[in-house]
Amino acid sequence: MLLKTIRFLVNILPSRLPEIAYTVLLRPKPLRRLAHRILLRCVPSHVTVDSLKLYLNPMDPVLSPSIALGIYENYEREIFRRLCKPGSVVVDVGANVGLYTVIAASRVGRNGKVIAIGERHDKLQYSPRDFRRSRAALICIKDGINLEALLEQG
Repeated sequence: MLLKTIRFLVNILPSRLPEIAYTVLLRPKPLRRLAHRILLRCVPSHVTVDSLKLYLNPMDPVLSPSIALGIYENYEREIFRRLCKPGSVVVDVGANVGLYTVIAASRVGRNGKVIAIGERHDKLQYSPRDFRRSRAALICIKDGINLEALLEQG
């Protein structure tokens, strides 16, 4: 309920206002800590992005709520969607929670590949069933060396 209320308020405000509020109004540490506590209470375990599940970090008070509220890099994500074509090979360097990895997987299709490279691979949590449904091959590389997971095209 709280997430829906916050999402409603964010959607009626000018697009850059949430960012300004976070960087300017919540600059004092006590206010920022309070905002983080409130936001962490409404972070869902996952969201659906381009028909695939993206698991959020329940301990992250900035990125995960921004994604859940639909205010994180909307313009950049739209450009990225347009650039990901069926059959492409996409490399997500610094994959973090895997937002762009999920977007790419939903776009490249059965002949495409998505390579996610992340320093902290524990943040990358994917649903194998969702990736098989996208028919994209996913390769996750931890620390730039070890092959962590390869989901076969299904």
